[in-house]
Amino acid sequence: MTGSGDHTSPPAAAPNIPQFALGDLHERLDGMLGKGITGTVYSLRGYPGLAVKEVLLDGLDRSSVDAIRLELAALPGLSHPGILRYHQVVEDEGLIYIVTDRHDKTLERLLIEHRRRKSPVSVAVTLSIVRQLAAALAYLRGVSDAGAGRPVRCDLRPANVLVSGDSEHFVIAGLGLCKDALRSGSTLAGTRPYMAPEALIRNEASPASDMWGLGVILYELVTLRRPNFLEGREPRDVFIDGWRPDLSSVADGFIKGILERIFVLDPEKRLTARELCEMLTVPDIPVSELGAQYVMLKCRCNFLETALSNANARIDALESQGKEHLAVTKTLEARAMQFSDTIAVTNLHELLLMPRLMRAAHMNSTEIVRVLLEEGARTGQRDEQGMTGLMHAARQGHLGPVKLLAEKEKGLQDRNGWTALMHATHNNHSEVAEILAPQESKDRNKNNRTALMIAAEKGCAETASLLAPHEKGLADSRGSTALMIAVANSHAETARAIAAHEHGSRDPRGRTALMIAAQQGNLEVVKILLDHEKGMKDGSGCTALAHAARAGPPRRRRAPHGAREGRRRLDGAHVRRGPRRHGPGVPASQRKGPEGPAGSDGPRPRRPEREGRGRGAPSEARGRRLWLDRPHPLCIPWGRRCSQEQSPREGTAGCCRNDGPHVGCTPGS
Repeated sequence: MTGSGDHTSPPAAAPNIPQFALGDLHERLDGMLGKGITGTVYSLRGYPGLAVKEVLLDGLDRSSVDAIRLELAALPGLSHPGILRYHQVVEDEGLIYIVTDRHDKTLERLLIEHRRRKSPVSVAVTLSIVRQLAAALAYLRGVSDAGAGRPVRCDLRPANVLVSGDSEHFVIAGLGLCKDALRSGSTLAGTRPYMAPEALIRNEASPASDMWGLGVILYELVTLRRPNFLEGREPRDVFIDGWRPDLSSVADGFIKGILERIFVLDPEKRLTARELCEMLTVPDIPVSELGAQYVMLKCRCNFLETALSNANARIDALESQGKEHLAVTKTLEARAMQFSDTIAVTNLHELLLMPRLMRAAHMNSTEIVRVLLEEGARTGQRDEQGMTGLMHAARQGHLGPVKLLAEKEKGLQDRNGWTALMHATHNNHSEVAEILAPQESKDRNKNNRTALMIAAEKGCAETASLLAPHEKGLADSRGSTALMIAVANSHAETARAIAAHEHGSRDPRGRTALMIAAQQGNLEVVKILLDHEKGMKDGSGCTALAHAARAGPPRRRRAPHGAREGRRRLDGAHVRRGPRRHGPGVPASQRKGPEGPAGSDGPRPRRPEREGRGRGAPSEARGRRLWLDRPHPLCIPWGRRCSQEQSPREGTAGCCRNDGPHVGCTPGS
């Protein structure tokens, strides 16, 4: 016996099989070959390859007889190596004769022989028997599916499985008879172990019920005894949810796996005949190739197990997120009920009306986003503000959805021209900005600003350091770079991050970022930019130092009239304003000056100079003394003397007195 998938038909009984008349059959009936539940089998004189089964119909009602006739009518049309060949059906009063091929041995007799010898049936023979019977059951199922009308279930048990003379071929007998009508109490006891739970409990039969009987035969072949699942109890008390068969007596792991798939209470989940036949049909493969195929199948099995594990994990995650979303929805609905404000309700409705992919990204539901993308959910959908799911996730700082949507929705802009990168930057989500920077850098919004400029304006130093390599050197519509914007907003750390990549640029007025910082008097930013932009000049030739000097210190607010009698010098000394020497309308000739009043004997003695007062007369053009006013931008600090002793050159301004510095005057000298 081989393990190949080919079915060899049993030897033909006779080359030409005649159609027997009823009288001819009566004359040729010979010795009895066997007696079963449904009738007696006789040999046929003159035809050693044929047999006749006599079925007694006495005691049956008309409906049962009609059912038997209907079932027997389909038997001659069946043709399969694993099904007993039916040649003719002849009906007499109260009797039916069925002409079939002859087999002198049954599987039941084979099992008895092995029990007597206490010799188990080999695994090869066992699998060959089961494979042939499974192929026959699969054929019967195919006939039923084709609409030819499947016969009554096989009543599959060892007594109804016939064996060929060479013990190589096994066929199913006993088809086409209404077993329930022909059974008695004694015969039912013999078939009960082979009946499926649904047949025992609900009297329901199906192709899956035949598979249960085949499983019992397989168990009997490998253990030489029938399984005792009931153990004297009622079927409805045994076959309950959670029932598992006791297969401890089955040593072979492969056969045990088959039985575990057959002995299943739910007929829909039971192993089918076709599946079993395919499992047992082994192609002709050289032994040398079996090892490689084993390794390949093992790898594939491991891959499928991993995929199944991942799928289960994703299912668990989706179930968990579904519960979370349900809780969030209930919370939102509860909050909406608490507020009568229409805007709050509108926002809730807008969230619920978002497309599924956008709502999942907004809610940070990474697994739902992944599943929707795998199902082919449409990307690039927008809400009323023109925002995509990627923009919602970036604005919220949700890394998982951003990673999944970045490649599919990159480069899109909302109604204000903002990209997802700009939304992430505006909310200082540096990790999200790092993901989107390679894909959306250098894009501009409607104000012609980049994401780096937004980071500079907001003072997001970490985000600016990530974007600077991608967007350095760009200017907005006013000609300001990101560094200039950071300086203008006094964001020192942001300026430091950008200056490492971007410096030396000029605005339309020729100013650098250092000049802007100097003009603002921002010492911290000046120190940061000094090494990068020192010595540079604007279009007028002024350096950052000149801009700082020209701007001067911040102007002080004037005190209300009469609030105090004097002012304080910048060194902290209080200066009291002296009384007016001359009232309004006094002629210049009568005023007292350095040379004394008119008609005096000589110049009045000069008062000692006050501390911090510069040399020379006050500027008449300005009308106030230097020490009561702000100093000249590039002159010496207040309270210090200029080292220049000579008078200013003609045509130039005097030291510390007019708009121009003294020639050669240096700060701090």
